[in-house]
Amino acid sequence: MEKERFEVFNTPSYIYLMYDSIDKLTLRKSGTVYNLENLGLMSNNYNIYSPVSGKIIGTKKVKNLNNEVNTLVVENDYKDKCSKIKTGKYVYDYYKRKETNELFDTFNISGKYNGKKFLMIDLTIKNNYLENKYIVKKYNYEILETIDTIQKIFSIDTAYIAVNNQIIQNLLEEYSGIYPNIKFVSRVINNEYSVSYNGYDIIKIYNVLKFNRYYNTKYFTVVSKKETIVVKTKPNILVSELLMFLNLEGNINIITYSNEKMNNYDGILSESIKTIVVN
Repeated sequence: MEKERFEVFNTPSYIYLMYDSIDKLTLRKSGTVYNLENLGLMSNNYNIYSPVSGKIIGTKKVKNLNNEVNTLVVENDYKDKCSKIKTGKYVYDYYKRKETNELFDTFNISGKYNGKKFLMIDLTIKNNYLENKYIVKKYNYEILETIDTIQKIFSIDTAYIAVNNQIIQNLLEEYSGIYPNIKFVSRVINNEYSVSYNGYDIIKIYNVLKFNRYYNTKYFTVVSKKETIVVKTKPNILVSELLMFLNLEGNINIITYSNEKMNNYDGILSESIKTIVVN
């Protein structure tokens, strides 16, 4: 049986934050940044957040998927210092639709609900891509609570969770009786009437609604010849630094959430990437 393990890598040396216009950045002259801090906007109004505290030491062009992008290089001080941030609502289904849409835009959450009739949550495991399994182990109740909250805020009658693993289904069924409008199905159903999320998306939404903040954590599945590793780390680190931490080397291929595959990858591990294959 193939080996499987879970690793936490919260101490990358550097974070690479994409930007496309200096004019849209809001930086201190000292270069100091705080954990969870908004540092400005991309031209498409995508907000730029730092997942660590530290100092901007310069800029660098690096690869992100098929593109070479400009990045701010943040040297991690390993302290995760935060400036004062606003907290979310204790009972977070008190949010109204307009307020929630504004929060989703602020924290880069996708999903437009006008005319939509159901939520589709993909918690399946495919070809040793196991991050959903570990997310559900840690956040089974929070996942269901967040799905239920989205339904209430946006008046969505039904949510479907696609599950193909008995461990995941058993964990969710511990609490599913509280939420009769959440149903389990064996495959993902997407059409013009659905809003679709994966497990990582739901945890990001949970953090936005519960704590009013950017989620500074990323889960990746790393598949090597000998084992499969689920890694909890920071977004926008270099793939080379992560593999050095895992003591892995070889040709690096990546797979995105939209199932694009890229070979011989040597760039940053952005939120679009779900799997790293080391041959």
